[in-house]
Amino acid sequence: TGRRTSVPTFRRQNVCLIKMRYIQNKGIVIRRVDDSVFLVNPQTDALYQMDGAGSVLWLALSESLDHDEAAKLLLIAFPDADPEIVARDVDAVLKDLLDHNLIAQLE
Repeated sequence: TGRRTSVPTFRRQNVCLIKMRYIQNKGIVIRRVDDSVFLVNPQTDALYQMDGAGSVLWLALSESLDHDEAAKLLLIAFPDADPEIVARDVDAVLKDLLDHNLIAQLE
């Protein structure tokens, strides 16, 4: 029997994620410790830790980036990474950062 699987809502939203530009929200408190970046959203007092590719992406978002630019940047920083995995990881990180109001979409 064939199993039907639906595309998760997150995947359907990626079309918008890929075309938009993103930048860090103003007011986010940032602390760098070794290779980690710690973020505090003062509106919620929530603490977030970004490591590895996440910290590279966060630091790059001090300037506006789109999905493809972010993926290319990570492939430069991590040349042995699989491009498809990097693209999926960028999708997930951008969605997470948006969901927690750490970045903004630019039009």
